[in-house]
Amino acid sequence: MSRTRRPLSELIDEYMLLHRDENSLTKYMTRPQCVLLFQRGIRELNRTVGGTLKSVITEVPANGLLEYPADYVKYTKIGVIDDDGKVRTLGRNHKINIARSFAKDINGDLVLDADGIETFEDDKQRTTTPAGTVLPYGSRNFVDVYHNVNQIGTFGNVYGTSAERNHFGHYRPTDDGIEFASDMWRSTIILEYIADETMKASPMVLQPLEEALIAYVYWRYVQHRVGISGQEKILARKEYKDQVRIARLKMRSFTLDELRHAAIMHSVNAAPKT
Repeated sequence: MSRTRRPLSELIDEYMLLHRDENSLTKYMTRPQCVLLFQRGIRELNRTVGGTLKSVITEVPANGLLEYPADYVKYTKIGVIDDDGKVRTLGRNHKINIARSFAKDINGDLVLDADGIETFEDDKQRTTTPAGTVLPYGSRNFVDVYHNVNQIGTFGNVYGTSAERNHFGHYRPTDDGIEFASDMWRSTIILEYIADETMKASPMVLQPLEEALIAYVYWRYVQHRVGISGQEKILARKEYKDQVRIARLKMRSFTLDELRHAAIMHSVNAAPKT
């Protein structure tokens, strides 16, 4: 097994062995408390730093609302696959209308669920194009060129894409899922997201997150304990925040070759288009 990650149970056993001596402030911590704090720490670090990535191919539902997977924490990429097999990311647009109509019966009265809450009609129709279909240039509403732009008294064309325009479609995250606009290039999308590791039968911990996770457990344990000085609690929180910053650096580390490649691609993308 790769040493880039370790079983959570192994990390808990190690913590219970090393942090419960007579001189430790966590000497009275029980194993159930330790397990609970480690699980909470993993979820917190998944949201703030990163974690195990999952990438799934799925169809946009007919009503345009894609519900989050059961182990979803947060998305890292949403896009479609082009003809070259590359993922083209969609544009995030908070102006997408997500309003729906309340469902009514034949008498015009609102339909309520078992909890007495109004239900909605699933009346939104989609106009997305089936997977594998390539739309003509004009139908994808390209806006790469701005014409007649005044630059220091000279009129010309400027290349670039508006912040709210995307060739391949738009989405809007909501509490219920991801809402997709009707201008989708293709109905099959790629959803890349960070998965909740604690939902697995045998959770694993990424090596860059270990020290931050241990610092989280200690901070949360002493935070509300009576008899522990406020200074110690402040230091515990500071140590956790420091370890989070270090974990972010570890997760984002890259090689010199990757840096060189990124610089080349940036110069190519920034070059004037003819």
